[in-house]
Amino acid sequence: MRMSCLAVALLACSGLLVAAAPASAQGIGVHAGYDSESEEGLVGVTGHIPISIPKVPKTTISPQVEVLTNFDILVINAGASIRFHPWWKERGGVSPYFGGGALLGYNDFTEETNFAGQAIAGLEFPLGTFSPFAHVEWAFGDFDIVAFIGGVQWNF
Repeated sequence: MRMSCLAVALLACSGLLVAAAPASAQGIGVHAGYDSESEEGLVGVTGHIPISIPKVPKTTISPQVEVLTNFDILVINAGASIRFHPWWKERGGVSPYFGGGALLGYNDFTEETNFAGQAIAGLEFPLGTFSPFAHVEWAFGDFDIVAFIGGVQWNF
C-alpha cells in the first residue's frame, strides 16, 4: 500500500512537471536534503519555469515534489514557490535567490493531508546546461519543516 501510494504520487507530479515543460520551462532537476524537525532524509523533483513580472528580473515558478521517510513513516509533499533571482549570472558565479510558496503534505502514518506556507533562501551556481543549487526551506502552518536541500537542475 505504501509503495503504491508513493508511486502514484510521484508519477502524477512528475507528469505535471513534464506537461508544463514544452511551452516555457527552463529546467527540471532532482534534489536531496535533510529535515531537521523530523530528522528525516528527503528526495525530490523540482521544476524551473520562468515568468515575467514588470521591474522584477529573473523570476521563476518552481513546482516541486518531495518524499521524506525515516523507514517508519512516509511523507509526500507537493507544492510550488515563486523565486526571485535578483543578481542572476548566466554562466559562472553565484546567483542568490529567495521566495515563498505553498506545500500540501500527506503523512501515511496519520493518514492526514496538511497545508503549509513555505519560505526559501538559497544559492544557485549557473554552469550552462547544469546548475547546482543549495537552499534552506522553511514550511509553516499545519506542519513545520526546516530542511537543508541541495541538488542539480538541467536547463533547456
